[in-house]
Amino acid sequence: MRHATASAEPRKRNAAATRAAILASARTLFARHGLDGVGVREIAAGAGVTAMMVGRYFGSKDQLFAEVVTDTM
Repeated sequence: MRHATASAEPRKRNAAATRAAILASARTLFARHGLDGVGVREIAAGAGVTAMMVGRYFGSKDQLFAEVVTDTM
């Protein structure tokens, strides 16, 4: 599976863009697989970041899910 951020260049340091990429990846994966069907590493890969970055921005997968739901509603 190929993601939009699968380029040879690493993501530039931009907190807002990184956060938005994580949210977009999470939204897509949660919609397809549900909360229990996707892991933080998959979300991170879709955003072009590490799982540690997901934790840094959102704390936990549950907190990320809550934010995705809040943004979507």
